[in-house]
Amino acid sequence: MICGVMGAFLATFFVPLATRSIRNGRVELTAQGIRQRGWSYEAEVTWDAVVDVSFSVRRYAAVAIRVDSASSVIRRDSTPFWRIEKLPPEPLIELDCRRVDIHPMVLARWIRFYNDNPAARIELGTRAAEDRLVAER
Repeated sequence: MICGVMGAFLATFFVPLATRSIRNGRVELTAQGIRQRGWSYEAEVTWDAVVDVSFSVRRYAAVAIRVDSASSVIRRDSTPFWRIEKLPPEPLIELDCRRVDIHPMVLARWIRFYNDNPAARIELGTRAAEDRLVAER
């Protein structure tokens, strides 16, 4: 009986895995804004709403993208039950730098560059953006 209950409970984890509701995250910078996909949530913000980009240290290194409180960050949980990560309560996108293969300070400077230079955002997703990131190191 106990094994059956435990098995049913654990099966609720494998269903979101199979449907890809829970998966490794990513960060996308586009000409329109910033999209983050965490383990179990998604967040999106337009460049106009970004107020500040800074490096922060909590229990781990992170890049905090602060957002104008008047505008909303589009956030949603991608799974109803298993919430591996929690959305921050304040209006920001927090990029956990343990999951990216780049130094946190470089990532913060790179995002800050595109926040401060709207005309350069058109190069996002191109070789020019890659070259800029490599030069930033």
